[in-house]
Amino acid sequence: MFSKIFKNEYLTTYRHQMAILEKQKHIEKNQSIKILNGELQKTWKDVFSIDDILDFNLGAIKFKDFEWELIKNSAFKTLFSEKYLDSSYKYIMESDDGVILRGCECYYYIAAFKNKSKQLNNEFIINWLKNIRNFLTKSIICLDVKIILSSINKKFILGILDHLRMVSTIMATFNMNLDFSSETQLKIYDSISELYKLKFVKILDSTINQYLNILFKGRFNKSQLIRILKQTIAFIDEDIEKISNIQTLDVLINSFKIHREIDCLIENYISVYNAYVTMSSKNLFDNNKKYLLIAIMNGALEMPLILKTFMHGKRLSFGFFSDYRPYIIRHNNLNNSTKHTITLQSTDLIIMDDNIMTGKSIDNLLNLFKSPINYQTILVRHPNINRINQTRYNGVCININELRQKAYGMTFDSPYTKLKVNTNYGNEFLDELGIFTLTGDLFLKLLYKNGHFAPNSEVSTIRGLLNDKK
Repeated sequence: MFSKIFKNEYLTTYRHQMAILEKQKHIEKNQSIKILNGELQKTWKDVFSIDDILDFNLGAIKFKDFEWELIKNSAFKTLFSEKYLDSSYKYIMESDDGVILRGCECYYYIAAFKNKSKQLNNEFIINWLKNIRNFLTKSIICLDVKIILSSINKKFILGILDHLRMVSTIMATFNMNLDFSSETQLKIYDSISELYKLKFVKILDSTINQYLNILFKGRFNKSQLIRILKQTIAFIDEDIEKISNIQTLDVLINSFKIHREIDCLIENYISVYNAYVTMSSKNLFDNNKKYLLIAIMNGALEMPLILKTFMHGKRLSFGFFSDYRPYIIRHNNLNNSTKHTITLQSTDLIIMDDNIMTGKSIDNLLNLFKSPINYQTILVRHPNINRINQTRYNGVCININELRQKAYGMTFDSPYTKLKVNTNYGNEFLDELGIFTLTGDLFLKLLYKNGHFAPNSEVSTIRGLLNDKK
């Protein structure tokens, strides 16, 4: 079991164990970033580190202010610089030292325009999809000319792919959720060809490959990218009709989140790659076995697609586990587990998730299987000391010994604020400033500074907290 009952007498030992884990992973992260920077310098001019390309906190492509200012006669810049009538930007956000290629019109539409007191509805999602369609259509026009693959243009193309990755991930999630008949369910696809029948999954897979090819090899297939963009526009039109006919709003609520806690493809890629290398060194892969790669929804959806690129020649099937019960119900004890309903023969599990806090999501998944199974897990981010008080409140914590034996990857820190004892305001586990996720707080502030958002939206609640007027 990945989780165990938390007892106060465990606290000192548990904090010590967590500190040892964090220190080890901090060293591994720095080593991974150093290797990554070396790889980038082989194919990028005037790039010394990933920070010259990416805002690692958000996972978004960025330009420094001086870079942005010096770009002239660029159709890509004209596209991303498009403004509303109030002079705020549609497709970018300005940070204190540069420009982020994500904005309120598409990427953060729900955070910027959804009324917090109202549920998502069909019309709202359809408007968002139309915005995406418009952006992708304009992107095709920018791409359909001769392009010199300079560092500047590579960034713009990565920015387009970032948007394509976002919409394909969300719409793949939506189409999977249409097939889920209960709050807790595992859907299995016997092969990649079966999985590709979910149209947006194939789009996502192609997008990931294009993104990584540009980043690490300095090349991309322009005709293929234009074809993918056109396919995505056609699929969006099909799903607009599908969404207009939806009667049950739960599918929309479970599919279209304000943001994903982890929204950085490179973090996912590095952690999955590190996990694969370590697992290979321990001889955990066998060509005679079949492997079921299971992603825990929603954050881990793209992880099996990344892992399969390393597992050439292996027999693979793909699973996606949804558990949309309220957080407190899923995490507050060890006696509400899912029921044993699935028999698995001659197959090893590789379970993937973005973050881990109590281990309950993994246990709830494992409890679906009847017989003893062989499994390993791949996680993008490791747990941190700063959220121990949340696990204490739930009465459940991670089994550190199981984590060390069965979990791989975990290269990066979890994106959460530090929580003090007895500060579970409204069962939302917010810190004193009302913040749960650091990444969410960051992009909400950038959207607020951009100035285009709806009243009573998530963005509208962000204010300068240190307003010292004398």
